Amino acid sequence: MLIKKIKLMRLLIIASCLLYLTSCINTNNNHISQKTADMNDVKNTGTPIPLNENLSDFSTDQFAENRMGMVESKNGISVRLDWFYADPYRVSFEYAVEGIVLPDGYYLYCPLSTAELTDHLGNEYPSYRLYQQDDSQITSYCIWDAENQVYRFLLNYLNNPQADQPDSIFEVDLTLGGLDAYSHEQAPISIPDYGNFHFSVNSSVGKGLTFFPDQTKTANGLTVNLNRVEVGQQFKSLELCVNYENQQGWQPEVFWKQNGNNIPYVHLINVGLENKEPTSWVDRFETRRCYRIVFINEGIPQDNIQVLFDYLAVDPKAAMTDEDCLRVQSEIKLVYPGLTFRCDFHYKGLNYGLNLIIDQMPEGMELVTANEIVEQAFIQKIPADFLFEIPLQ
Repeated sequence: MLIKKIKLMRLLIIASCLLYLTSCINTNNNHISQKTADMNDVKNTGTPIPLNENLSDFSTDQFAENRMGMVESKNGISVRLDWFYADPYRVSFEYAVEGIVLPDGYYLYCPLSTAELTDHLGNEYPSYRLYQQDDSQITSYCIWDAENQVYRFLLNYLNNPQADQPDSIFEVDLTLGGLDAYSHEQAPISIPDYGNFHFSVNSSVGKGLTFFPDQTKTANGLTVNLNRVEVGQQFKSLELCVNYENQQGWQPEVFWKQNGNNIPYVHLINVGLENKEPTSWVDRFETRRCYRIVFINEGIPQDNIQVLFDYLAVDPKAAMTDEDCLRVQSEIKLVYPGLTFRCDFHYKGLNYGLNLIIDQMPEGMELVTANEIVEQAFIQKIPADFLFEIPLQ
């Protein structure tokens, strides 16, 4: 079955980004921009281990949330703190960075190189280092907002040692620059060190935006558990686990629903697998897989939170036969006359592989497009249509 082209592009771009262990987004055209997947692999997909003995007595109704708009500028760069949030389970900062100009053809994974966080009692939080931080304590996401010409990034410190101090003052020091920018056609270049940017944030008490719904839905051989949801001003994320008795490559298609719109994810990473690198497609043995999924959407929901698990996309090529290949060839011929390919099956010991080789393309079609069409023609959809709803407290 063929998937619509925009979804094909998004799935392929996610897969290619993950080869570099990155995640990213271009908000102008739904492409994904790069950020290390290492930053987002969370081994514990349940409730975080508390750093404070009184955490279990602290209500998630108590939290600090501010729409800030604080700006610090130097060396032609402006950093704006758009949003701050703290509860017993996380301390979150959303920033926007303006003024970074790169040569044509170059891109930057993320302008943030380091971050240090302390509170008014002198407690130090884990240090952030690009590609090096303890990802069981910090998750981070970075996007390039092409429409507004800004980088947006989230720093998310898991667990809050000041859970019983809702009036905490947090001191944040960010270092920007001193990193490499990359090009698909030229050698990397170094961008300048833009210096340190300091923010001091006072917290207040309000309604909680970290949820542990523990909801389960089952249909068509699928069992999906929604374990954790985090709401921010720009960034929304969730953790869910899928049980499906199939050892091929598969991953979920999930949407954040807000104001009647289905918001596609911008980042999906498989988490919680012992001794395995994080990846979006896992194709060996695991029939239970857990994911951290990130969305970008402006504003805090006013009604119940809704998450749509639409379907499970299964890539069965690892078990393909000649008959399967002939079937897909016939399907593609009906939709794309002039596009032909062949299946190259190969075996080496216990390893099995399938290469899809393009033989002919219609006039005007590029090879990358032909490959996308053929690859996605093998993808099967297992329908679910699970709608999870979480009431705002």
